[in-house]
Amino acid sequence: MPTRLALLAALVAPVLLAAVLLAACQPVVAPDSREACAYQLEATLPIRVERGFQVADVAVNGKTLRMLIDTGAAHSVLFGDAPQQVGARTDWGTPGTFTDVNRMVVRHNVVLDRVNFAGQALTNVEMAALPRAGVLGSVSDGVIGMDILRRFDLDFEVPERRIMLYHWRDCPNGYPNWSTGYATLKPLQAAREDGLIVVPGTLDGQPASVVIDSGAEVIVVAEEAALRSGVPQAALVGDGRVSVSGAGSQAVPATLQSFRSLIVGGVAFEPVRALVFDEASRVADVILGYPLFSDRRVWISPSSNRVYVAEP
Repeated sequence: MPTRLALLAALVAPVLLAAVLLAACQPVVAPDSREACAYQLEATLPIRVERGFQVADVAVNGKTLRMLIDTGAAHSVLFGDAPQQVGARTDWGTPGTFTDVNRMVVRHNVVLDRVNFAGQALTNVEMAALPRAGVLGSVSDGVIGMDILRRFDLDFEVPERRIMLYHWRDCPNGYPNWSTGYATLKPLQAAREDGLIVVPGTLDGQPASVVIDSGAEVIVVAEEAALRSGVPQAALVGDGRVSVSGAGSQAVPATLQSFRSLIVGGVAFEPVRALVFDEASRVADVILGYPLFSDRRVWISPSSNRVYVAEP
């Protein structure tokens, strides 16, 4: 007489076989196919522009924080007493890092139980904790960086004060769903581990690497790139220097310089006024910030490692 276990196996086996056969019959979605490249809107994020910074309200542990939307930051960050305000747990064992005005700032990490962003409830989210200092701390409580933003395709419509966030797509050419023409910016290398997007450009005719940074209020040029473009060394020293700061506590010296042109993927900025920092950037020769976003639509697709800029 069959045992209960044998009877159960006889009943389950056909079901398992049917499931395997059904899975095998499912069509494979090819990258760059219509299915893989379908647009699925996750959320529309209202933003405010404060002194050239794109800021949005984000729920963190049930409390609303003003967060800078920053494609130039690899990691998300909380400033000042924001971790205490939302009841974050401190992770003393893991140092947090943040690149601030071309300097690497190291602080401890905090762990957040819940971050609600673009319709997604993210749990146990790690962020660096930095002191509130400089201009970033005056307009926001922290930064949403590429560790979170890279989960989406990002359609920046800054003139309309919104960012459309689309579901991540397995689409090598992650082109936008726009009816207007656009320029395509192809990065210098395959997708970076930190999620930042660095594209080729020219500064006064000289080759320059350019990071697309929605968290920067101005255009920033590394001193070495400025010298290559023809800025005299004497113009970078002396009484014309100013001190600038971001989120860290240490200000750095800089000068305000004029350039004939910055050209990125056929998009031209002419003329250009830019801050030149004392030391070279850790990421690129040029940081292209708010001037790119201020009057045009920009689509950033981390999934395809592409940037698309709408024609005027």
